[in-house]
Amino acid sequence: MPPKPRRIQVDGNELVVLSAHVYESLEGQRRQIGAQNARLRALRTRLDQFAEFVDRLEELAATLPACPPELLAELANRPDRTRDQRP
Repeated sequence: MPPKPRRIQVDGNELVVLSAHVYESLEGQRRQIGAQNARLRALRTRLDQFAEFVDRLEELAATLPACPPELLAELANRPDRTRDQRP
């Protein structure tokens, strides 16, 4: 377990004193989390775009006279659709 950082008071504000090594480690972790968040946002955007595509696909499939009812049922009951319908 790492030692607890020292705390000091400067102009009435409590500050935490870190070694340069610990500070650099925290900075590296912050950058990694920032990169992960950017990747998650990009994946969420792609997922939303894909869901919109499947919505359009479902609408178009419903207009096809030879479209099997099972396919329409699967499109209507896909996981993201049922999640959106929950209260």
